[in-house]
Amino acid sequence: MMWAASCRLVVSGISRRSARIAYCGLFALSLIVSWILREVAAFLMEKIPGINSFHTTPSREWFETDVVLRVSLGTFLFFTILAILMFGVKSQKDPCDGVHHGG
Repeated sequence: MMWAASCRLVVSGISRRSARIAYCGLFALSLIVSWILREVAAFLMEKIPGINSFHTTPSREWFETDVVLRVSLGTFLFFTILAILMFGVKSQKDPCDGVHHGG
């Protein structure tokens, strides 16, 4: 409950113009997360049975690429869903605009 209240406080402080900056920050964060996971999580993914179901184990580079592609897919889906929700919104007075700027 405390987490939700703190999220609302942060979201209410985001102005209309700074929402664009926040989305750029989210995109930059996904780049940093994929870079870190490429170095760290590839070793862990080799051990997960559902992911590593090959007869011969692929190279470490394959797992590094897989981690980055998974994070990229998540980022793509997030921004695509947001774009679909915002399709047809003409002004900031539209109720759907609250999704974009309201959190």
